[in-house]
Amino acid sequence: TANVVLMAAGYTMLIPFLPMYLMNELGVSADDVKMWNGAIFSITFLIGGIMAPIWGKMADTRGKKMMAVRAGAGLALSYFLGGIVTTPEQMFGVRVLQGFAAGLWSACLAIATSLVPMEKLGVSLGIMQAGLTCGNVIGPLVGGSLATLFGMRASFFVAGGLLTIITLVFMFYIPEPPKAEPKKLAAKPPIAVQMCKKCINIATDAGTSVGLLAEEIQGIYTVSTKDKAEAAAAMLEKRPGRYTCE
Repeated sequence: TANVVLMAAGYTMLIPFLPMYLMNELGVSADDVKMWNGAIFSITFLIGGIMAPIWGKMADTRGKKMMAVRAGAGLALSYFLGGIVTTPEQMFGVRVLQGFAAGLWSACLAIATSLVPMEKLGVSLGIMQAGLTCGNVIGPLVGGSLATLFGMRASFFVAGGLLTIITLVFMFYIPEPPKAEPKKLAAKPPIAVQMCKKCINIATDAGTSVGLLAEEIQGIYTVSTKDKAEAAAAMLEKRPGRYTCE
């Protein structure tokens, strides 16, 4: 939950003053700032949406912890780079990198659902969601204060430091969730043919049975799945007392 708070705060402390950052620090004119702001803001989500299934597949094969470390380290690097860019084109490239580094929130959810006991999963996810909301509230306030006191670039460096802390926590304190073992299909049991004086029952795989009248046949026989159709057909056609199992 603490990681989620820091993650949300680090992100939202930068976004509110992005247009001002473009004009005051990167030299974008007032006429072009809308275009640049829209492109820089949206490119991260576009790439993140494309890469999300790929990162999810890798989380299943390589491990959820690795994906969390990847996302945290990539975001930390992108924030540090965002504090030293000098042109809008460079800032656009930084946001592209952020898109490839996306997936930290989904990794946190995946790890939580794998490690938390089922009876506590609901409340745990609720607390994480509350932490996300708390970070979204705190971030703009902290970012605005840092920008006023130390300049807007300071907010990028602080956000990068927060993501670095998150990455270190995942590396050294969060265990790797156990991988789910694939379910093995149970072998189909042989089909039991039970015969007595009055009836013959073929127990099918679905648990149902076919009953036929018989006269003087007794005993319990077992036929293989291969013989199932032939045995059933013979018993249905040759009625009482005329069918025998080898």
